[in-house]
Amino acid sequence: MKAFEEIKKLRENVSQIRTLFNVKIPKWEESRKTYDKTGYSFNSDDRFSAFGKIEIWFSSWMGTYGDSGCSDQLRLDKDIFKKHFVSYLNLNRKEIMFAIADSIEKEAKSLKEKAEEEVKSQLSELAELDDVG
Repeated sequence: MKAFEEIKKLRENVSQIRTLFNVKIPKWEESRKTYDKTGYSFNSDDRFSAFGKIEIWFSSWMGTYGDSGCSDQLRLDKDIFKKHFVSYLNLNRKEIMFAIADSIEKEAKSLKEKAEEEVKSQLSELAELDDVG
């Protein structure tokens, strides 16, 4: 039942993302006097991290036919890029998080057939009990 368990885990992540942006944030914004301490952004306060730190980088390289070597094609200042990348993520956080939720849900749907096969296999094993004397 690995696929079934994976689907449940994936769907829980989708639910968490959609609930935050569709239910919780609008509720917080409607009642600022009640919810006076709120936040939802990338890299703002790791005490409330939703998924821990992740590593990310951008790669570009080029090599020519007949030469086994490759060379990078882009070199950026890490601090400048990080500042603007995180800024972009936060300006587009809702769209980014919904796109991630859609991608997770697509993965869950792709596992449906595998999960159904696992369930059928389990049911066949249970049916074998009917044949036991």
